[in-house]
Amino acid sequence: MPDPNYPDIFEQLSTDQRRAVMHGEGPILVTAGPGSGKTHVLTSRILYLIRERQIPPDTILVITFTREAAGSMQSRFLSMQKAYPIPSDARSGQVSFGTFHSFFYQILRSSERYTHYRILKENEKQKLIYPLLQEIRSRQKEEISPYFDPVSGEEVSRILSAISYGKNTGKETEASELLPEPWRTAYEEIRRGYEQQKKQRRQLDLDDLLTCTFRELQQDRGLLQYWRSRYHYILMDEFQDCNPVQYEIIKLLYTEKGNVFAVGDDDQAIYGFRGAQPGIMQRFLEEYAGAASVVLGKNYRCTPAVVEASARVIAGNRQRVEKQLVSGRAQERGSVLLKGFAGGREERQYVLSQCRGLPARELDRYAVLFRTNSPMGAFAAELLQARIPFVIREPVSGIYGHFAVQDVMDYFRAAYGARERRLFLRIWNRPRLQIGREALTDESVDFDRVRQFYTREPYRNPAAVRDVEQFARKLEQLRRFPPELGITFIRRGFGYEEYLRRRAGGNRELLESWLEVLEWLALDSRAHPDFSEWERYQDSMQARLAQESGPGQPQKKGIHVMTMHASKGLEFDRVFLMDVNEGTVPKLKRGEPVREELLEEERRLLYVGMTRARNSLEILYRTGTPERSRQPSSFLRPLQPQG
Repeated sequence: MPDPNYPDIFEQLSTDQRRAVMHGEGPILVTAGPGSGKTHVLTSRILYLIRERQIPPDTILVITFTREAAGSMQSRFLSMQKAYPIPSDARSGQVSFGTFHSFFYQILRSSERYTHYRILKENEKQKLIYPLLQEIRSRQKEEISPYFDPVSGEEVSRILSAISYGKNTGKETEASELLPEPWRTAYEEIRRGYEQQKKQRRQLDLDDLLTCTFRELQQDRGLLQYWRSRYHYILMDEFQDCNPVQYEIIKLLYTEKGNVFAVGDDDQAIYGFRGAQPGIMQRFLEEYAGAASVVLGKNYRCTPAVVEASARVIAGNRQRVEKQLVSGRAQERGSVLLKGFAGGREERQYVLSQCRGLPARELDRYAVLFRTNSPMGAFAAELLQARIPFVIREPVSGIYGHFAVQDVMDYFRAAYGARERRLFLRIWNRPRLQIGREALTDESVDFDRVRQFYTREPYRNPAAVRDVEQFARKLEQLRRFPPELGITFIRRGFGYEEYLRRRAGGNRELLESWLEVLEWLALDSRAHPDFSEWERYQDSMQARLAQESGPGQPQKKGIHVMTMHASKGLEFDRVFLMDVNEGTVPKLKRGEPVREELLEEERRLLYVGMTRARNSLEILYRTGTPERSRQPSSFLRPLQPQG
């Protein structure tokens, strides 16, 4: 019975929230839309179980997907517990808060088979698989040439992502199809080699925590019974992000009669690349026969304008549970603005103009969201130049570290006398000349010796001699230009822009992003007529950007710059969504078939970004120029005037 000495903990809950919190025995699915108070519902549910149902705290498990979210929920619960103390006779240990991975790791550690295994860090995974990829590439005939390229970091990441997808879904064939040739053909060889290396070293990656836990629970009846009896009530946050393996483990531990409290929103399922599927919520209702269901559709975060606009966008998805989305702030209209700009610089300058002169504490209520983190480097540099305080928690590559910027700077360095072999191996392949590695035998490049190399047998090559002579003449010309004109000469005179076109293939959006980097660099160079001074300035800016951004930075206030993925679960008074153009949102990998489920996930990601805004939402896109026009995202059509 409720303790009359304490206020009713449910008095401020809505009818639907109260139904969820006061649910009795058995499974329940709570569909919680953005801003519907799901964290408050979860913490209230824990308190209800302990205070009103006398459930021992140490038999309650609360799990979510990140350590930050688990820690935040634990803090919220402890604060609520102070306001509504638990009677001493109801205390028995503590509620367990953790992530899916930490919970599964506990299970594995309790199995004798995995007692001495160690978890691999991300950089350790990359180092482990890199030699395997190098060996495979060295066997590919077309790559055995003077222009042999090493395996790129992007390729390593894509292959590890494919392996992860295969483990999380059990769909190894689909996983290999995520890769371009020739990696697709070699996928099974790579996967086996990677797994063998880990086994020899007694190492596990995070995905192994899922697959190995599932296998151990299936094979070890005693282990399964122990963990079934360990926690009697489980509360899961962000349930829509569950992948099939995680879901099957929960089903093993908590059968259809189990006390499973699953909270999620199929409209915010944005981790398909990890194997998550929005249909997992419908599957829960089908497989947990008789499960209760509650929909929390009232958004207490966003104003009506934001709720209505985001609801019109997400309504374009077919694979979703229909729900009535309304604002709990009916008296405050709010605003949604769609605004186009000729290019990225104009778009960013608009945002900067809205931030200049504002104190850091006010800017702390603003957010700028991008589809990917690649454009964030240029924006961060402009924020630094404008002396606008900002916060970036994600790892971001500074704009000066972009490969196109580094290529251009290497051309300048060569013009000003740099002769390192490493440098010329880069720029002589961008665009590719007739000059190969066999001519570069020393760490320092001598043009005369390279020219002579190609005048003698067996390497006689008149085309290579011409390339060396022309390249030397162009470097002399480049040295006479100020930086801005020099960049134009590199693009046209050296053929660097044509190289980018070939490298991009038919991916117009990718080419546009690279050309925009060069245009940004040209503008950046205007204030630096001397190349040496400009190079020193870049080094200084790189160091400052490294100090100002990335995980582990000290707490500070300023405008928040992040990806849409990273914004999930956060909220801000004013939100700018950047580059909401077709080709960026939705963003599809080159060569990947356009499947409806991919488009729907991209629409859900935009929906997540939109619903981060409490009061004001500004959706920005680029119109381009008459020569290179751009279209706003097709997802925005429901928000644009018809006719």
